[in-house]
Amino acid sequence: MIFARWLWIGAGAISLILAIIGIILPLLPTTPLVILAAYCFSKSSPHLHQWLQTNHYFGSLLRDWEQYGIIRTKSKITATIAMVGLFCLSFYLTAIKTSVKILLSLLAFFILLYIWSRPANAVKSGHVD
Repeated sequence: MIFARWLWIGAGAISLILAIIGIILPLLPTTPLVILAAYCFSKSSPHLHQWLQTNHYFGSLLRDWEQYGIIRTKSKITATIAMVGLFCLSFYLTAIKTSVKILLSLLAFFILLYIWSRPANAVKSGHVD
């Protein structure tokens, strides 16, 4: 039991670290990684889960997801601008093979498709953007 708890904590910590890196790198989707970290922490440490829920940077994002299953429009727009801008910049500044550029572009497309397919507000509760 103790070993499983530490595995969950480790998986949550890795997910959270990748989410933080994902703020800068366009290939790592921050929101799903924060949600994964919260799930792992909820399985292992109520204290860490609560800490993440009240975190200044990730708390509202996580509460929106857990309570309403939403990704706010502002977050969607920010993610889209960051991903497209960083992809264009990295493609312009680096010598990546065309096939790799196509593969990375498809990955970005599907990540953005997922993000934009999530609801942006919770109409049932009166909670809106």
